[in-house]
Amino acid sequence: MANRAPLAAVIFYMSMFLIFGAANSLLSKLLYKTTSVNFYGVETPFEKPNFQNWAMFVGMMSVFVPEFLRRCYVRRKEKEDEPSYGEIEPLILKETNGGYLNEQQPKQRDWTWLKIIVPGLCDMTATLMMNAALVNLPVSIWQMLRGSIIIFTALLTVFYRKRCLYMQQWIGVAAVVIAIVMLGIAATLTSAQEGDTSKKTPIGLVLIGCILVIFAQAIQGFQTIVEETLLHDSTTPPMTVVGWEGFWGFMMCTFFMVPLTYFIRSTPGNGLTEDFIDTWVMLSNNYLIIIFAVGFFFSILMFNVFGMFIINSTSALTRNVLDPMRTLVIWIVSVI
Repeated sequence: MANRAPLAAVIFYMSMFLIFGAANSLLSKLLYKTTSVNFYGVETPFEKPNFQNWAMFVGMMSVFVPEFLRRCYVRRKEKEDEPSYGEIEPLILKETNGGYLNEQQPKQRDWTWLKIIVPGLCDMTATLMMNAALVNLPVSIWQMLRGSIIIFTALLTVFYRKRCLYMQQWIGVAAVVIAIVMLGIAATLTSAQEGDTSKKTPIGLVLIGCILVIFAQAIQGFQTIVEETLLHDSTTPPMTVVGWEGFWGFMMCTFFMVPLTYFIRSTPGNGLTEDFIDTWVMLSNNYLIIIFAVGFFFSILMFNVFGMFIINSTSALTRNVLDPMRTLVIWIVSVI
């Protein structure tokens, strides 16, 4: 079951989730559009989706610092509250079918940290796919396509979590399906009608971008359902889940994805190849990229933390219904 939080706390979580989520989408696009001199002395856009993926996991892993300090404080408090020498501590017995047992039984080993490798792997795969798609899609269309996560989360809620949805919820899911189809058509037509051929994105790449986003949402829908299971069916704190997801994602990204994207040979900037040496050279040649990268690092950390608190207090479906609402914030910023 969900760990109920005060209504004011839930509203705060949701507000911060939307604000940091919108900021993260905008900063991600700004990183792609900012140019810098690369390793070969040519000024090119900083189109580095795998770097953004790696930075996200470093940010998530950083929650171990406050979590470690919190645990140290709790342990110190527990030591202070322990009965002093000479005091008699009552023996608490627990009744069982076979008689009475001492309540202080050996603790079972907690394997939660290992189970979190599943959402960590999902997060790495889905984020890389979305970052690669963002190279060829406008941020508004990219964000709206992310609404397809509602479809997959609803299906997984019914078939995996064994929970029923109301008729109005299914109507909402059907509306999302129609909207996604219309968005895909609109993105393709917009690309085909662009007058400036220098900035025109090929229709094929736009379609691939749309497909990548939708597949990524299926993976992320499963990820959030697994997170809900970890948070609701056990006593795992939200910050612990965020930290371990970051750790596993960082390990897989550093030792698998970085070498893989380095050795895959294709046209630079299409999201399929990436040279991390070139990434650091471009970072050092433009301080604006560093500023945007730090902002991205912080915003994705807070987005994931507040998202986990929402899942912990409500459900994965609630979190994923809120996610597409970032579009409203992005539109407001675009208009301003």
